[in-house]
Amino acid sequence: MIGKRILVFAIIAAFFTAYIPTQKASASMIVVTTTADDLDAAGSCELVDIVDLPGSDEVVSLREAICAANNNPGEDAINFAIPGSGVRTIRPGTALPEITDDDTTIDGYTQPGAYPASSSSKAIVLIELDCSLITTYNCINISSAHNRISGLVINGAGWYGIAIGYPSATYNQVSGNYI
Repeated sequence: MIGKRILVFAIIAAFFTAYIPTQKASASMIVVTTTADDLDAAGSCELVDIVDLPGSDEVVSLREAICAANNNPGEDAINFAIPGSGVRTIRPGTALPEITDDDTTIDGYTQPGAYPASSSSKAIVLIELDCSLITTYNCINISSAHNRISGLVINGAGWYGIAIGYPSATYNQVSGNYI
C-alpha cells in the first residue's frame, strides 16, 4: 500500500513539475560607450567574447558589441551609454559585422535622454549611424532570426541602411528608426 502511494505521489509530482513555467534566461547586456569604430578587444571579430569587453582602450564600440553578440549564443541586448550630450554619431570606417546570432537587440532608445514616440510626444533619437564611408555595402546586415533594431538614425550608406537577407533571417523587427 505504501509503495502505491509513493508511486502515485511521484506521478503527481512529475506532472506538476512538467507544467511549472520555467524562467527564461536573461539576455546578456553589452553597453556601447564610445562613438569610435575600434576593434581592440581580442584583435578580430571572430574572437571577441563578452568577457573581452571593454578592450585595451577601456570603451566598447558598436563594432565590438556586434562581434561579442555574434559570438555569444542566446539573447543579447546591445544598449548605449555614450558620454556627452546631444546626438552621438558613430561613423563606421568599414562595413559593420553582419548580425549572425539570433535574438540580438540593438536599442538606441537606451541612450540616456532618448525615448520612443508616444501618443503625446515625438521620439527622441540620439544615436546616429553615419555610414557615408561605407560606399559599396549596407550599413547593418542581418542574416539571423528574431533580432530587433530600434531607436537609431541610419544614413549615408552606399546601399541600404538595414538589409535583412538569407532564408534564415526570419521574424526580425525594425521599428522606431529614421533610415
